[in-house]
Amino acid sequence: MENINRKNKEKIGIIIIGSSLFEVPYLRNIPSGFSEIIYKTSNYVSKKYDVIIISPFYYKYKNDVIINKNLKIYYVYHPAIHRQKISIINIVMELLSSILSFSTQSALKILSFRSQQNKVVIIYDKISGIFPLIIAKIIGFKVIYSEGNPFPWYLPYLNKKYNKISWGINIFLGKIMCKNADIIRAQSICIKEGMIHQGIEKEKIFVIPVGVDPIFFKPSYNKDKSSFIVGYLGRLTEEKGGPLLYEIVKESSLKLPQVKFLIIGLGPYKDKLEKLNNVIFIGNVQRKELPQFINMADIFISTYYDFALADLEILSCGKPLIKLDSPEINYIFKNKEEILYAKNDINSFLKIITEVMNDQKLIEKISHSARDKILKDFTWEKISEKWIELIDILLKRNNKKTEF
Repeated sequence: MENINRKNKEKIGIIIIGSSLFEVPYLRNIPSGFSEIIYKTSNYVSKKYDVIIISPFYYKYKNDVIINKNLKIYYVYHPAIHRQKISIINIVMELLSSILSFSTQSALKILSFRSQQNKVVIIYDKISGIFPLIIAKIIGFKVIYSEGNPFPWYLPYLNKKYNKISWGINIFLGKIMCKNADIIRAQSICIKEGMIHQGIEKEKIFVIPVGVDPIFFKPSYNKDKSSFIVGYLGRLTEEKGGPLLYEIVKESSLKLPQVKFLIIGLGPYKDKLEKLNNVIFIGNVQRKELPQFINMADIFISTYYDFALADLEILSCGKPLIKLDSPEINYIFKNKEEILYAKNDINSFLKIITEVMNDQKLIEKISHSARDKILKDFTWEKISEKWIELIDILLKRNNKKTEF
């Protein structure tokens, strides 16, 4: 990658503002679907438009870089946060630094392009994007707000009451972003419905899910296994269904002793899960090694209510996925053909694990169907085409309602 010459004035089509928490491209072992989405879609969108990504740096500040002739990354002088633990103090400091440092610098960068015309600013984070939103609207740039987080639009916490202060702050900022953006991209139907429930104009919201690289995430069959292995990929948090996951694994040690659980991820439930004798704990892995670990399992379970990047990576590897039932998943995938639905209940998951474990033909059927579904609808190229179409709509319309 080459250094950018800041003295050269260049025509910019799309300016993307990420989060103050995550660098682009992602350099750490801790999973970040956020950075993956921005980086992958930007590569495809840059085939039609000039694209600039504004990102924090990680560990050591580096110069701005060129990824290809139409895609550049500007690193502002703000470190991406390496959070050691979650606490009120840490969250408050992150909030202040995001607004006062990253958001301010990003806004100034947008302001430097004020003489350009036909610019679209895509904002991915309601906190980091507040000042960029204000500046973009003042200088007449069009704005797309991209929302991939179900909170605060609906509550993904299955077993815990949410923090009302956190919800209040997030819904306040979220409404500001949504009401002032020209168009909103929601990552799921659940998010879109939550926005509509909060009074956001339905016609502004377009659903574009995440994608996956099926060449990188592909099946690799390993039959040299003595145990039936059930995998889990994701953060071990309340939001991702950590309590339900723990109870499933714990109950399985009594009712399904021949089953081992391969846990890929970290979070508050790590210590509890590690103590169970039927767990193979992997933790976080380098992204280049992730397909290898996914392919170690026979099937996967997901206790997260919404649709996630990890789900696509699992299905792309041809692994049957037992997924917590939701309107989103019902709309996208066919039960017992491309995916397996489970209720928010320990016994429901255990019953399906038992059925699949004793039916190799069902495993093979779902494995092939799931992979075919990914290739048909969820490659990054397919998803990026939707992004390009959305940008085209925004650039062409003049305050008219447009169907997508």
